[in-house]
Amino acid sequence: MPLLWSARLRRANGANHRHGEPANGSNQRHLRRAKGSLLCVPGRQCHTSEPFALKERQRMELGLPLFDDVHRRLHDKVKRLCDERLGVLAMSELEDPLSSAIESVALLGQEGLFDPALGKALEGEAPRPDLRSLCVIRALLGRTSGLCDGVYGAQVQGLYPIALCGNEDQRAVHLPAMASGQTCVAVALLDGDPPLIVSAKDGAYVLHGSKTLVPLAPIAAWFVVLARHRATSTTEVARYSMFVVDARLAKVTPESFVSPLPVGTVSFDSLEVDVDARLGGEGQGLMIAQTSLDMMRLPAAAGCLGIAKHALCDGVSVLLQRGVAGRPLREQQAALFRLGDVVTQVDASFSLVQNAAFRRDTTTSRESKGTTMARQLSQDAAEAACLAVADLMGLRGLKADDPWTRFLAEVRALRLETEFLENARSVVANSLIASVEAEKKRN
Repeated sequence: MPLLWSARLRRANGANHRHGEPANGSNQRHLRRAKGSLLCVPGRQCHTSEPFALKERQRMELGLPLFDDVHRRLHDKVKRLCDERLGVLAMSELEDPLSSAIESVALLGQEGLFDPALGKALEGEAPRPDLRSLCVIRALLGRTSGLCDGVYGAQVQGLYPIALCGNEDQRAVHLPAMASGQTCVAVALLDGDPPLIVSAKDGAYVLHGSKTLVPLAPIAAWFVVLARHRATSTTEVARYSMFVVDARLAKVTPESFVSPLPVGTVSFDSLEVDVDARLGGEGQGLMIAQTSLDMMRLPAAAGCLGIAKHALCDGVSVLLQRGVAGRPLREQQAALFRLGDVVTQVDASFSLVQNAAFRRDTTTSRESKGTTMARQLSQDAAEAACLAVADLMGLRGLKADDPWTRFLAEVRALRLETEFLENARSVVANSLIASVEAEKKRN
């Protein structure tokens, strides 16, 4: 694994310039093509120069009191990274998604973009993620590459449980390499066939079974796995524990997925692990998993909206050139109405995300209702926006060489990050019921 990573890092550093160093001729040609054309490479949406109005809107959003100068500087830093390096990497990501995912993790880690998820965890304190920073990062990554955004979310989802509940040794061993992008980590939550069961054995644990749809599984060096304890009776309440396991001790089988994000099945054949591999206390695994997923809801929502804005900007640029059903886009009232609806939904969702992230960053409230509404509305709005663009493209929206249906697939792939939580609509409805009941009691 170290040799693989060193090779990937050399490739990442050689294929992309950074901090003002001159790029080679090939990269300069790629950058010129990315800025000068809309579909630079067949089969891949390219990072295009953004319209002036969109840039002004982003400046206005970051100028709101919800954001600090730290977030504005972070925005500029990530924007430069996307323009100069990640945009170039996105051009070839469909040719070799595994290599692109590895290089994306390395580049993001080199720039310190995983640090907002850790807070002061490396200093021994409890992690307090900066959700506004994570939302800024993921919105920009989504506008550049759905694969890059998905990889970023999966890496954060894997390292956060270690930062949250890992002991001092576990943090010291794992977090530095993961946060710097040298090591890839995958979190395994969904049971496969057979499901993953853990049994106690002479001061150790034995893992047997499998996990499916594990993001980054084919390239991960470590797995954070949620395992159910073997029941001793039919009436025993289910208990779960979480473990950090070396990927070399598991069998990994790549799986096909709707987006280029690498996923796979992870199997354990009566693998014995030490007690030191457990995160937190015995039986606390489900609580750790739910806390980690709850933290990722708003950043995942920002990633969805970033992909949606990418689809809308690139799609409208193409439709202005091609027209709709043989007529200019501006003369198609139905198309304009549909675009107006989805843009309104996307912007409204982003406002909800910003407000919920601000409240969670600046208060001790979990903002359960606001977070849930923002996440659900963002997912629905992003899917509606991507579907609208694909539909307006007509038959071209069905071509594998064009990116329009892929935008929709990349948005839907982000459901992996939060689908294991309670149904969002049920949370919002129960919140309404509780408020009505409380009002009746007061009266």
